[in-house]
Amino acid sequence: MPSTYTSRNRLTLQGSGENESTWGDIVNTVLELVDDSLDGILDLDITLGNETLTAVNGADDESRNRFIRVVNAHTGDRQVILPDVEKIYYVSVTQNNGGTTTFRNASDLTGITLSGAGVSNSLIYCDGVTTEFFLNLPDALLASNNLSDVDDAADARDNLDVYSRDEIDSGGTALYPVGLVMAWPGAAAPARHLLCHGQVVSRTTYADLFAVCGTLYGIGDGSTTFNLPDLRGYFVRGLDAGRGVDVGRVIGSSQDDAFQGHHHANNALRFSSFTQPFGSGNYSPDPSAASVTDPITDGTNGTPRTASETRPKNVAMNYIIYTGVV
Repeated sequence: MPSTYTSRNRLTLQGSGENESTWGDIVNTVLELVDDSLDGILDLDITLGNETLTAVNGADDESRNRFIRVVNAHTGDRQVILPDVEKIYYVSVTQNNGGTTTFRNASDLTGITLSGAGVSNSLIYCDGVTTEFFLNLPDALLASNNLSDVDDAADARDNLDVYSRDEIDSGGTALYPVGLVMAWPGAAAPARHLLCHGQVVSRTTYADLFAVCGTLYGIGDGSTTFNLPDLRGYFVRGLDAGRGVDVGRVIGSSQDDAFQGHHHANNALRFSSFTQPFGSGNYSPDPSAASVTDPITDGTNGTPRTASETRPKNVAMNYIIYTGVV
């Protein structure tokens, strides 16, 4: 009984009583071909034209390999013709702009086409009649590309729940809300921010910011503009909101500097029981003659500093507000 071959990978099925002296060698060959069909790699150069993969019964061929790697980038349209048998291939194609690579069965004139510059990786399935995508695989991603090497970077970031480098660098709305105020060490505001200098800005251009601030910091022209907070020379204080520490305040209101209510003790000298030429007795100084002089050092904490306001130690910076507008 003569040998036959498997339909998919063309492996030798020895007939009964056949190859009495060489069956061991044939089995070893079959095992090697099985190895190719599972993990074999075919490097294919199609820069010069289309390629029909060889298919040989019981011997080494091109189409038995599981992995097909097109190793040279090409600019034209190329075809790789596969045998009319069932098989799944992993294909990797490198091509330039304008070039395409089509994989198809010999009897299928359509097949599947990979296009676009760079490397395309796919699992393709041949059912013996037609060729189709089994799974389109993404390329290995490079961190330096910041997801620019995927079809839709925005969707990829949403799925991964991460921000783009531009969003992080510029302060996108995903990082903090429109209207956020922060200290800024520079003289000019960065992109998407404005200085909090009380200036008038458009209600249309900065619609999201107007929705937050309204006319709390000034009505602008009353119809098309509004004022930003003016934080020049001011500290920001948390709104009391019913706590009872800073009562009577509303959001956006300003407040002058002040001392807590207090008084100073008058330690003018009091004389008692002394004798003078005019007689003896108790005498008290006139309080109206007492006065409070400039502060002097206590000998421990240095010379007191005085100014036109009461203030803590501080560093001058600008306040900026996030607008969300480029």
